[in-house]
Amino acid sequence: MCIFSLKMMNQMKYFFRPIYILGILIIISACGPIATPMENSMDNLEIVYAREGGLAGLSQEWIIHPDGRIEGPNGEELQADPQDVFAIYGLAGGMAFFELTDDYMPSDDCCDTFTYTLTVVVGGQKKTVRTSDTGNHPEQLSQVLTAIDDLIRSAEPVN
Repeated sequence: MCIFSLKMMNQMKYFFRPIYILGILIIISACGPIATPMENSMDNLEIVYAREGGLAGLSQEWIIHPDGRIEGPNGEELQADPQDVFAIYGLAGGMAFFELTDDYMPSDDCCDTFTYTLTVVVGGQKKTVRTSDTGNHPEQLSQVLTAIDDLIRSAEPVN
């Protein structure tokens, strides 16, 4: 009889688990939204991305805001999806951006390459990292730079 009771109790545990989880979700939602540190510091988020060099000797800088607004070279204004901006913050956070070395520039940077300067501001923290096409930097930094390039290319001009 005890074995039967234990089996029955074990099966009931699986039956009531969804109800228990649903109850917790209802209680949490009644308390209001849970603020993440990033939401608390929305005004203190910024990405500054600069690219210099190449065959044409370009010098370009973009300031990317959390609302998706992008200030570009020559006063150009673009609008990107804010979710894409937060994805970049997540990608940078996943690679511990604030723990990177400040400079990944090679000692003999060849001609016709781009130099990248990336500054990320989150809350009161600010970190700037420099690298180039030939720099020996972490692969994840390349992924962040590529994501930013893609974000800028996909952003819509603001009229």
